[in-house]
Amino acid sequence: MDGSNHARPDDLAALMAPPPTARATLDSNGEDVTIRLKPLGFMATNPDLLWQGPAVIGLWLLGAMMLLNAGSAATAFFFIVMLPTLTLPLAWFMISLHRAIQQAVIDIVDDRLVISCYGVFGLEQDEWPIQRLRACRVVPVPSVGWSLTGSSPALELQLETRRGMQHSFFAGRDELELRWLAHTLEQLVGIPPKPDPTA
Repeated sequence: MDGSNHARPDDLAALMAPPPTARATLDSNGEDVTIRLKPLGFMATNPDLLWQGPAVIGLWLLGAMMLLNAGSAATAFFFIVMLPTLTLPLAWFMISLHRAIQQAVIDIVDDRLVISCYGVFGLEQDEWPIQRLRACRVVPVPSVGWSLTGSSPALELQLETRRGMQHSFFAGRDELELRWLAHTLEQLVGIPPKPDPTA
């Protein structure tokens, strides 16, 4: 794939506008293109976060008080029974919180695709020359990983390089937004459309 295939900023008018449900914008600045994905917010991801957060914190504080005011038998009980029990709700809470506050910036600069994601776990950034990308599609999130959030089904954006490496992003975002994003990146990067495995 030659770099001249991909759409330039003066071709942006031909791209689809984001769907009404999308929390995304597309902008151009000279030779560069930027797509911004806004946070979904608590209510759009998991409304139960409003009570899960205080509940998880309360359970961990209760466990800490037990350790401070109990003997060795209670301490052993906490680590054997209570600690694994409290870790699972904490994992649910952290994953849901990450989804709720995550925002992303997708840049196409100097024939390179750069995806920067900001969330609970800090900044994560990936970068590829666009000529090394061969597929951009929407796929189901693996059920094992997604089961921790208590939500199913869910979709994510997947990029595949010419070496067959697959990179997944934006799990659980709006389906129409993900399909718009995949279609837009195909046009900007110059990837021929592939059959949609979720269609």
